[in-house]
Amino acid sequence: MELERYQTSISRDHKVYSFVSIGNNGKFIKKVIFSETDQDGLYNLSLGDYNPKTKEIDYYSITDNGDRDKILATVVACLFSFFKYNPKAWVYAYGSTATRTRLYRIGISNHLEETSEDFEIFGELEHGWERFMKNTNYRAFIIKLKDEDN
Repeated sequence: MELERYQTSISRDHKVYSFVSIGNNGKFIKKVIFSETDQDGLYNLSLGDYNPKTKEIDYYSITDNGDRDKILATVVACLFSFFKYNPKAWVYAYGSTATRTRLYRIGISNHLEETSEDFEIFGELEHGWERFMKNTNYRAFIIKLKDEDN
């Protein structure tokens, strides 16, 4: 199943993706950034609104633009692109608020069957990590490409 998504521009190192959200409240530049962490091979995924005047990214803004699913599908497309150039990477993601983390969990749950074909997804609980399961309240997520022999 192919979900509608935004066209992205990509940095040369395939770690910064930009697109424009167009919806009920106007146009907003969004950035998806894969930042290296202090753990080898682990990257943090960030999504936020870019302000071209200040050149800053706001990770807490609420645009309520009516295009949530299209944005989430675009983030998944960014993951595919990032993994194409970083196939051994692990990507850590969580929302800037508990509500956003819940939104990400719902998005993953709604498309778990399709995403599980390509990705292994884990959720963080108070006691540690487990393979992602629907209807479980996770703190964060880790995603990696599925090994070819799985």
